[in-house]
Amino acid sequence: MKRLKLIWFMLIVTSLFLTGCASKEVSIMNEEITYKNGTYIGEGKGKDSTIKVEVTLKDDKITDIKMISQNDTAGYAQKAFNNIKAEVLENEDYNVDNVSGATKTTKGITDAIQNALEKSQK
Repeated sequence: MKRLKLIWFMLIVTSLFLTGCASKEVSIMNEEITYKNGTYIGEGKGKDSTIKVEVTLKDDKITDIKMISQNDTAGYAQKAFNNIKAEVLENEDYNVDNVSGATKTTKGITDAIQNALEKSQK
């Protein structure tokens, strides 16, 4: 009986944990705004540092994103950046998912991209 209660408890805890880690989409580009072609630098607050990115735009599309600097946890920051860059460049999807375990870093990267985009608005 104790073992059954323990199993149920673990299932409930696991389901609550997974619900709390559900991915949320973040929109980084307003498709109703016109942007100037060029390369712009933006900043956003990550988990442990200010994250700087360089965003290149052409014909109202992001054509390249580079991470210039960050001091968040290296593995998580790089994973979050790679995921965001892939979603934006390969899929032309400007609604990106938070990276599990790197929510604040993901927010810092998307905020930095948005900051760069604000500088490029016509």
